[in-house]
Amino acid sequence: MIDPHTGFVSLVSDSALLATSRTNYTLQVQATDSGTPPLSGTAIVGINIVPPGVVTAGSLQQEIWTNIGSGT
Repeated sequence: MIDPHTGFVSLVSDSALLATSRTNYTLQVQATDSGTPPLSGTAIVGINIVPPGVVTAGSLQQEIWTNIGSGT
């Protein structure tokens, strides 16, 4: 699930992850605004699954900046 206000990506249920040995996922995410005409964009999101205890931070956050040139 992606929070429409913050962009935070979370799992509705982690049971699917527990049933597989996969260690990474790649998602293609599309966002569309409510303008006239509506504008949209896509991004690739990579998710790496790490064993419990490897991540020491309580929370990790990534900012996605808008209105900047490609490759900056």
